[in-house]
Amino acid sequence: RWLDKDPQAAIEFVFGLKGPRAEKLLAGFLREIKPEQMKLALDVFLKHPEMWQTLGLANTILEGYAKVDPESAWREATLEGRSFPHVVGAIARSWAAAHPQDALAFSSSIQDRTRRSEFTREALTTWGRTDANAFLAWIAAQPDRDSWVEQVQWVAIDLASEEQFLAMVKLVPPQLLERERGPFSYYTPNDWVSRADWIEKLPEGETRTVLLNHAAKQLSRSDPEKALLLLDQLPPGSARNNTAAIVGVYRVAAWPQDGLAFAEGLANEKARALARLSAVQTWALSDPAGAAAWFVANGKPGERSAIYFVARNWAEDEPEKAVAFALGNE
Repeated sequence: RWLDKDPQAAIEFVFGLKGPRAEKLLAGFLREIKPEQMKLALDVFLKHPEMWQTLGLANTILEGYAKVDPESAWREATLEGRSFPHVVGAIARSWAAAHPQDALAFSSSIQDRTRRSEFTREALTTWGRTDANAFLAWIAAQPDRDSWVEQVQWVAIDLASEEQFLAMVKLVPPQLLERERGPFSYYTPNDWVSRADWIEKLPEGETRTVLLNHAAKQLSRSDPEKALLLLDQLPPGSARNNTAAIVGVYRVAAWPQDGLAFAEGLANEKARALARLSAVQTWALSDPAGAAAWFVANGKPGERSAIYFVARNWAEDEPEKAVAFALGNE
């Protein structure tokens, strides 16, 4: 291949391509480059400042270069006058995947507070995703472990066993697990978040409650019927109400009357109202005539927004039938 015989010429050629497919071809080409060739790619890339803000290019190059020489990759990325999107996390992930403790030791030398925070968070989280046992043991052994615990995105850590899950529970206070901008903000949740069978074994308390709330939220998207089994264990509040509403939506999508019966059977007034509203609106997407007829017979004065939703959806598809129904049920 040309890239193997003369990598400099091959890289310069691809960076010089023009046209609507040039960016896609370049991105694909960069994925084929060996880590030891990334310095050549970086040198050519730096000659094209018009590409510096192209999402993904700098990430791919600097992440690859960091596999060979992470400190040099960092210096190149942070020289004054250069600005590349999202490269701090890219270098941290690459470095931590191979040498996590070296990456964390380096993080303390980063002067810029924002960059240091992002680098540390990404390095810690990457380590937790690649080797949870070593990561958990290291965190637990730190004299200032609380400060490290706060910087981890725990939702992304790959906790593959109940033993690892329990080790995490010992480290992370419930206030951090619950915090809106804490460990449940940045990443797609790992499978452990929905492991209700692990969570239910925890002793009664704030940690168990917080994790059950997160599990119900996650399961309501992936397995609503399993989320329903947690409903009685959730405390009154938005998590319980939203879970009930989502389960109602799931059921009404397949069996409208069953979904509405489920909503009607909820004891909590707010949960019942939210589930009814969600169920009627979902029904209206597939069968606006049926939803409208049900609402005329069973609707309540405080649910006017539901009939507006039904009418709007019906009128978009069958305006004449919608108008005729409205005139016949004034």
